[in-house]
Amino acid sequence: MDPRFKALMDAQAAAAAGQDAPPLDVIPPDMVRAGYRLERTSQNQNAPQAVEVRDLQVDGAAGPISARLYTPEGAAIVTPGLVYFHGGGFVIGDLETHDGHCRRLAAYSGFRVLAIDYRLAPEHPFPASHDDSLAATKWAFDHAAEIGFDPTRIAVGGVRPGAIWPPPFLST
Repeated sequence: MDPRFKALMDAQAAAAAGQDAPPLDVIPPDMVRAGYRLERTSQNQNAPQAVEVRDLQVDGAAGPISARLYTPEGAAIVTPGLVYFHGGGFVIGDLETHDGHCRRLAAYSGFRVLAIDYRLAPEHPFPASHDDSLAATKWAFDHAAEIGFDPTRIAVGGVRPGAIWPPPFLST
């Protein structure tokens, strides 16, 4: 068995048995990310489908980064907007892990949501995620007319990046 996958499986078994999980730094980030994606899949179930979803590129601090624009069905040409930053401790979240959440935000508020996929640590240490977030927020203001945001009614928010650290499947 791949040693990294075995470490992930051992961590899950230890958590289920109520034992201390191994430190996260012994599990490669890609394995922790895969586990987190699986964990979040259930939260993406039954998300509103009456939302137009468009993937695009926005300015990050070191070049273009991925983003996703959610427009609720029947939205006015211009609505308030939310620039949204996913959780994951700046290490494990992405656009997919928070897709259902962003669909709900757009559908239930009637506002557009622009989710930002900032660069993750440890590949991109602090302040990369912070700098990407600032650049993407500036991009949203600069391109408000293109994405249907009212430039006088833009909010910035998201999931607290440390709220799921350690990931629930590694918690005891």
